[in-house]
Amino acid sequence: MTTAGRPNRLAKEASSYQRSAARQLVDWYPWGEEAFARAKAEDKPILLDIGAVWCHWCHVIDHESYEDPAIAEVINENFVAVKVDRDERPDVDARYQQAVAAVSGQSGWPLTAFLTPDGRVFYGGTYFPPKDAYVPAAVEPMLASRQAMAGPVAFVCRGTSCSPPTAEPERLRSLLRG
Repeated sequence: MTTAGRPNRLAKEASSYQRSAARQLVDWYPWGEEAFARAKAEDKPILLDIGAVWCHWCHVIDHESYEDPAIAEVINENFVAVKVDRDERPDVDARYQQAVAAVSGQSGWPLTAFLTPDGRVFYGGTYFPPKDAYVPAAVEPMLASRQAMAGPVAFVCRGTSCSPPTAEPERLRSLLRG
């Protein structure tokens, strides 16, 4: 876990966007096998943040959410966090923009995607503002379900409303296959 003033894994990345998050309290990983291996070993979902240095709302979510100690603690305890520069990895951006749009009807930057440890999207959207309880609004139903069940929980989402996968099992299976 990162602590105030101590750089995280993004400090040595080539991307200025990723390096700008190097002192955030979130225990960020760059895109790569190390993050996915940890997610699999700890059976944790991945919080994927895709943004760019030129994206205003990317910097807003960084400041409002990822620099907040309480939110960083929730993320670090419940997820493996991965930050991607969409200009450095347009392949990753294109794949997850399409998947998140299919699940939630939203795409753009910042892209916030919640993935199974093997990289499949189970929820996502764009900018999620923090709530008074210091948990991004989109994360609350997933954390509650994750605490009650073993392993990541997949949700079917439209806009900002989500329902458990039993509501539409065929749609969920088709989304998770691709």
